[in-house]
Amino acid sequence: MTARCNDLTVEFETFRKLLPTLSGDEGKFALIAGSKLLGKYETYADALDAGYKERVLKPFLVKKISSVEIISYFSRDFGANCHIFPAQ
Repeated sequence: MTARCNDLTVEFETFRKLLPTLSGDEGKFALIAGSKLLGKYETYADALDAGYKERVLKPFLVKKISSVEIISYFSRDFGANCHIFPAQ
């Protein structure tokens, strides 16, 4: 069996399952580790800070509580040559 990178699949599934019970906290930020809700925070920064204090270097998810999922698409040309400037 090979080790697998934690891709936050469990945390996203936990958020999805908890979302109906979080509707009264719309606009706040949920802090999730594994299948556990660690807290709800007014700001992303507060949730992130609490996540690092609680989990240190272990994975966690901070997600805005919203009944409507906003999806953003970003594109980038990863095939472009990298330009490295020599040190002077």
